Amino acid sequence: MNIKFIAKVNGYLCHIGEENLYPFSFDNLKLSNDTAILKTYFPEQFNLFYIGLMSGGVYRNDYFIYFIGESSTIPQLNNVVNIDQIGEIINSHLQTYLISLWFVKNCSTNINKCIVTNVDTGEASINAKAFLYTDSKGLYPSAIFKISELKNAFARLGKIWEFFLKGNPDIIPESTYEGLKANKFTSLPYKNLPRIGRSLMFLDLARSQPLLPLKISFYIVLLESLFTSTTSEVTHQVSERTALFVGTNKTEKKEIFNVIKKAYNYRSTYMHGQLIKNPIEELQVTAFQIDNVIRKLYIKILDGASEIFQEADNEKYNDYFRDLIFQ
Repeated sequence: MNIKFIAKVNGYLCHIGEENLYPFSFDNLKLSNDTAILKTYFPEQFNLFYIGLMSGGVYRNDYFIYFIGESSTIPQLNNVVNIDQIGEIINSHLQTYLISLWFVKNCSTNINKCIVTNVDTGEASINAKAFLYTDSKGLYPSAIFKISELKNAFARLGKIWEFFLKGNPDIIPESTYEGLKANKFTSLPYKNLPRIGRSLMFLDLARSQPLLPLKISFYIVLLESLFTSTTSEVTHQVSERTALFVGTNKTEKKEIFNVIKKAYNYRSTYMHGQLIKNPIEELQVTAFQIDNVIRKLYIKILDGASEIFQEADNEKYNDYFRDLIFQ
């Protein structure tokens, strides 16, 4: 199918002096801010007809991801002919790429809406997401990325899905009816979903939550999905294991331990129906700190230290962390 695809990137700026290196490509999708591309392939008439008068103009001044050509050249679209499915699949893939940008730095880069059209028939589909990622403080600032950082993010993109699909190659079911593909999480084999896969789902929830007590709470649940094997003394267990696994020296381990303990206090107070009376500035500091800890955690996992989180034997799993105490 011959298609045109465009999606605006919110909260993104290129590194000063690197504008001439764009467009940056991944999986045949291109990132650019070249207004000549808009005028040639996505003119004003396209914006007004498919996007609308109020939101169409925003593409003129920002970065956008686009594709023009045969849909089968995009790996994720092999044998997909439904225009709605194409929009859903591409946008879902872009959301995963946004997660990989967070592995590079604290950011709130978002893609809320994408438009795909069948060039031959004029048929079109708009795919929109109901949430937006925030930065660690629950805000939506723009982040500046270097080309090297984009490449770094893309290098980890495949690993995210590899861990999510680990042991479940058919985790995304084929559509059994015409029209939009069923939500891929409806048939998720949750009994087999590994620790890292579950934690990535909590990461998505935490990053899309601007309310800081809830953001911090999801970050704690994320850590619990990775570092617990019992239901007792969970707070100490998670704080200690996170510090031992992520920290590189005694001072850093102690700092991480204290950050997780403080985050636990906020989570417990908020989730157990009490009022958090601390000023928002204090919550922002804790959210920023735990966000950094979790980023370091995932980078270590994605760069090779993932084996322990795939261990099914709880005794071996516990022994690993007991050994870390005496290192």
